[in-house]
Amino acid sequence: MVQLGAVTAVLFTIKACMDEKPEKVATERAAVPPAPAIACPEGVPAPGRYFVTGKGVPLRTGPGDGFPAVVNARMGDARVLSPSYVLAGLCASGEWLYAEIVEVDRSPVRWEKGWVRQAQVSTTPTGDSTLGLLWDIDADIDIPAADRVAVRAGALKVLHDERNCAAVTTGVRSSSKPGTYFVTCTPKGGGGPFNVWFTPAQANGTAPLAVPTAYPEIASREACEREIRARVTNPSTLDLHRVIGYATTVHNNGNRTVLQDFAAKNSLGQEAKYQARCLVLPTGAVEVTITDAQ
Repeated sequence: MVQLGAVTAVLFTIKACMDEKPEKVATERAAVPPAPAIACPEGVPAPGRYFVTGKGVPLRTGPGDGFPAVVNARMGDARVLSPSYVLAGLCASGEWLYAEIVEVDRSPVRWEKGWVRQAQVSTTPTGDSTLGLLWDIDADIDIPAADRVAVRAGALKVLHDERNCAAVTTGVRSSSKPGTYFVTCTPKGGGGPFNVWFTPAQANGTAPLAVPTAYPEIASREACEREIRARVTNPSTLDLHRVIGYATTVHNNGNRTVLQDFAAKNSLGQEAKYQARCLVLPTGAVEVTITDAQ
């Protein structure tokens, strides 16, 4: 009986310890303060993602057209919004939304806060923006009205045909090539934005609208070496560093850069080290710059 009592006492102690844990956890959880509510300068909280639906939309310092524009902290001028902007809603007051810029050209940012008319934003992507066309072509005064349908078709075709184009953010009519346009793509694979060129006829054609394929690496390297040989004073002394001193990169627009280190003797017979930077276009044309090696 003594042993049974000891076991009973142990079980009672274990149960008591187990009964204490929920109270302790509950106390600890209660000690964690709740997330602070949004402090609205005016109006009521209005959280959520908002998509800008127009071009040249002003962001103001207060809920009304009489308030000055928010200053673009990076450029020093007025901040204006376009369909490439996504906002995080904070507060709403009448026809106005107080929000923060959190995405531009599909890249996350933390930019200015300000007020925008609710009629100029939407809680869901609309129209062409669902396909990645963030450029309001119809509102672009630089695009002739007669060309806007074809240019829009070209932009959408680029989004379909160019696998690295995540979004089209803008476009321009070429000043050097009459009747030609290009649209600017935000890349899916990282790196800088790039352009795709087309005519209205190509926009409605069957050929893919995409950046040209990069010139092959081996052929690019050989072309770069030929340009180097043509520029050194004593080609017979040329020593190309083919292993450690070589690198190549293909850019989003289809151009390829070749970096080639080499040594060669000058007219005085003195050997010096150099680096050639060859820009090889998809056509095979080469632009070369030679500098002293660092």
